[in-house]
Amino acid sequence: MQRSTTLGRQRPRPPWGLIVIAGCYLVLAGAFLATRGSAAFFATVIPVGFLSGNIIALGFGVRAARHRGLPGRSRRAWALIAVSSAALILSIVGYAATGQAGNTAVVPSLGDLAHALFPPAMLAGLLTFPTTGRSRREATKNLLDVLTVVGCGFMILWFLVIGPTVAAGGLSALQLATAMGYPLGDLALLLGAVIVLVRGTTADRKPVLFLITALSFLIVGDAYLGYIKSHPHAGGTPTWQLGCWLTAWYLMAFAAALQCHQASRQHLAERQEEPLRRVSSLPYLATGVAYLVLFWAAWLAGLYPWAGLVAGAALVTGAVAARQLVALRENHQLVVTDNLTGLANRRQLHASLARALERSRRLDTPIGVLQIDMNGFKQINDTLGHEAGDAMLVAFAKVLKDSVLGSDTVARLGGDEFAVVMNNCGGSAGAVTVAQRIIDAMAEPVMIAGQPRRPGASIGVAVMEATALPDSNAEAIRKLLYDADLAMYAAKLQKPANAWSLHVPDPEPNLTAFADQGSDLR
Repeated sequence: MQRSTTLGRQRPRPPWGLIVIAGCYLVLAGAFLATRGSAAFFATVIPVGFLSGNIIALGFGVRAARHRGLPGRSRRAWALIAVSSAALILSIVGYAATGQAGNTAVVPSLGDLAHALFPPAMLAGLLTFPTTGRSRREATKNLLDVLTVVGCGFMILWFLVIGPTVAAGGLSALQLATAMGYPLGDLALLLGAVIVLVRGTTADRKPVLFLITALSFLIVGDAYLGYIKSHPHAGGTPTWQLGCWLTAWYLMAFAAALQCHQASRQHLAERQEEPLRRVSSLPYLATGVAYLVLFWAAWLAGLYPWAGLVAGAALVTGAVAARQLVALRENHQLVVTDNLTGLANRRQLHASLARALERSRRLDTPIGVLQIDMNGFKQINDTLGHEAGDAMLVAFAKVLKDSVLGSDTVARLGGDEFAVVMNNCGGSAGAVTVAQRIIDAMAEPVMIAGQPRRPGASIGVAVMEATALPDSNAEAIRKLLYDADLAMYAAKLQKPANAWSLHVPDPEPNLTAFADQGSDLR
């Protein structure tokens, strides 16, 4: 019986910081909706909500900047983001001290001057996040993606804020600079956020996504603020704008807390191979949003001639983009699959193993791996030719795919070596059941070069409980594959054509089971 070894690994602590931030936001959101428009809303809820959100963001930003589980560049990035939160706190205090929150009579106000420190500090923080090494071709593609998204953002800001402000006229240079400062500063932040999203490391991806969401709410609120700064008769600050800012501050705090939580659970400073990324959807989404802005402008200008022209241009662009997207996905599939069998290749196997490990830790379930080596494959190649050998590999790949669950990953490692990652193996008994199912399926002969042949294989089984997994994904993958490889060689030494062997940690001997199906590949 296999022993369970915990290796002293402790269970991860609950994400109390994330829970507290979410709870505070929900309480404030309830108070926001219950009191909106009242005196208590402007006197209590808004000041408390704005200050608390930024103070919490500042606190977790400082904590992330000092967290030893993060690489140096990530810590420096969060230090700069903490500075941007401090600038926002000064901005709120400046507005309150001068009584000018929502008042456009004095431009720029003390709050405006303090807020001007926020975009450069946040942008510097975003651009400081570590990025993955990319080839020149990858860098060029990333640059084009960034330009597409930023161009879309500029179209929105031009249509809603910048264009009307310039067209209105009658503003002093200082008033115009103040009104433009909000949307242009946010556009620069959008640039930095997209750069981090397309070039950042996997460890920073989720926190950066929350930062980008926060900046999206911030851009909406600031864009309208720029509008009312340049249009004194536009009225005061609406409730929805305050809601955008409140949500942005708490999302920034949540991003910092999430980064700290991830660093506490994993050694993010460890250098690990970055998984192959799928085709980015950002430029396509940005193009769609840009055309929505064009449709809006055409509708306001009248149906003729612009509405029809924009509709036709959108159809042409959409068709070309769809064709390119299909081609890109086909190219991605070629990179991560084996050309002969259609199974995952070694790189995709490692990516699937990394995802399975995260799932195992999160759900506290075991993870299983099979290492499979065909027996007698060289004999097929030597006697019947390489085409027959390829046909046997394709037939054996079908046997493997038909014998495992749809959520499992079947990969060809090269030659006649295969592997299976089992997400829901249910422990050693379940993994052995899958191995036996493969052996039973090999009892059916397949036609190779006009002759019925039964494939044979030696299968190594390795299972590891979630509590026994090393903290490092790279180390866990290495150990799982190594243990399965040892078990596979133990099965191969027993000589029957179809056999499985379950790896059991020393000092207990390996448990080996055989099922000789009368293979023709002895």
